[in-house]
Amino acid sequence: MHPVERMLTDALAEGREPTLSEVGGARALADARADLVRSDWMHELLRIAVMVWPDAGPEERSDLAAFIAACAQAPFDGIVARDAVLTVCRGELPQDLLTTCFRAFLDRAADRSAEPPARWWALYGAWDLTRDDASRKYRFLAALEDTGLDDVPSYLRHVAAIAGAAHARWREEPMLERLRRLCDIQEARDEAAFALGMAALATALEAAAAVEAEERFGRAESWFTMSIAAREGRSDAEAYRAAVRAVLAFRRGAAPDTLAGLADELHRAATMYLTWNADEDDPPLLSQRLTEAACWQSLAAKLGGLAQRLELPAWLDPSAVLESEVFAAYVAGRSFLGRAADGGLEALVRPRIEDAVLARRHQLCVLDQWLAEKAAGSDWAGVADDLRRRLREREAEDSPGNCLGTPPKTSLAASR
Repeated sequence: MHPVERMLTDALAEGREPTLSEVGGARALADARADLVRSDWMHELLRIAVMVWPDAGPEERSDLAAFIAACAQAPFDGIVARDAVLTVCRGELPQDLLTTCFRAFLDRAADRSAEPPARWWALYGAWDLTRDDASRKYRFLAALEDTGLDDVPSYLRHVAAIAGAAHARWREEPMLERLRRLCDIQEARDEAAFALGMAALATALEAAAAVEAEERFGRAESWFTMSIAAREGRSDAEAYRAAVRAVLAFRRGAAPDTLAGLADELHRAATMYLTWNADEDDPPLLSQRLTEAACWQSLAAKLGGLAQRLELPAWLDPSAVLESEVFAAYVAGRSFLGRAADGGLEALVRPRIEDAVLARRHQLCVLDQWLAEKAAGSDWAGVADDLRRRLREREAEDSPGNCLGTPPKTSLAASR
């Protein structure tokens, strides 16, 4: 055991967090880097070097940079890969040093002689480091494109996951074609299909027209179904498919019980994903799926409850129903998904809400009363105004010259 390793393990054995001085200082790490990068304790030494960087002086930083770069360039195995990569990506390191690490990670990812887990984590590290420097983007995308379809299938599965994340960030069309080709690889099909489903869902949310949005939601559903069929346990794909089906079911006038069943399906799938998939071996980007799925779960549950409310002859607490259900669903993308503008989701959800209010005049009266008495100072005032304006337009479209006392003829088909 190298003396630096011994000092490290002595401190750990005493239950202490080792300091840089306790492992010999920055110069000791730099001088012994050729040996230490092959150590089973490399990731712990790297963590110390990265942790002290912000407070280190110029001379210390020179030695620390040499050690950190050597660690990134080392042929680390899958056991230490995760900790080493995440330590570099989460550190407060200068861009020139991060560029060195970025290139080293890409080289390791491309090395077919390396262990697949080490390659996967190196690829993730390179991906993560593109967030701070746009100039790394095209080199990273080129590396993804250069990955041969004859590569190790288990590695290609992770390439598909990263390609999906890359498309979500940059919307580069070649990534979609890459994912379609990866669907031909059995081992990678579930990840590639899931990524294509997420891409279709993203375009659905941006659609301007209901017909276009419905087609894209349907395409997303098909990709999620392929992901589920390709590998057992794709609870994330099951959750998103249930979410998509809930929106489409609401659009198509499904009964409240049907929507409640889809919300339950989504909840079960999201819970299963959290229980079995979101473990410490998952890269951080995968945890985003669970967060997003939880937002869709809230939306699905809300649509089920709203469908039931819209059929009732009266509401016990009209203001609460308007504010927590009608208005929230009317701007569902903003309320549940944190989107900045309306899009395909609203195009699918709004017609059923408008139809119900126009068909039940008491609901229209409740809306008018809310606007008269509670709109001032409410965060929902703008949404309520938009809904009332659209209802007036619908009244004019459906029944020219219709007076408020005569219910207009409305239907889902007429509102599309």
